[in-house]
Amino acid sequence: MKLICVIDDNGGMMFNHRRQSKDRELRKNILTLAAGAGADQESDADGAAQTEEACKAQLWMNQYTASQFEEEELKGQAFLKISDGLSSAGDQDYVFLEDQPPSEYAEQADELVIYHWNRKYPGDLKFDIDLGNWKLLQTTEFSGFSHEKITREIYVPSE
Repeated sequence: MKLICVIDDNGGMMFNHRRQSKDRELRKNILTLAAGAGADQESDADGAAQTEEACKAQLWMNQYTASQFEEEELKGQAFLKISDGLSSAGDQDYVFLEDQPPSEYAEQADELVIYHWNRKYPGDLKFDIDLGNWKLLQTTEFSGFSHEKITREIYVPSE
């Protein structure tokens, strides 16, 4: 599985059982990535990512994470799986994780996609995977809607 997490400068993911922040451009980037459109491709004119036939993977998230998406963002996204059984995701699937320790899924992960807010927020749930065993494959920066700069890093296991 490909594990997606969003962290602040201190590695925080949540504070007091709530996400630290959200951004519609980040959500669009995640949907596009998971739809198989690739890191540098755009979605279509309506902002919709590719159809299920074009998808190589599914995007799994629990109900809490799905609640940050606007209804129109999810409309027509047949590759989405909203379930609390995130460990059922397949090898090529993406899992967007916000409210659970990422280390619980580290053994299943063959790729980490980490988005950085490039800000500091209060946090009590931290990203807890040691990146010393991972190799940085790609770094991409883009402008968010409510964040001046969001950084996406993709890691694969070190050999």
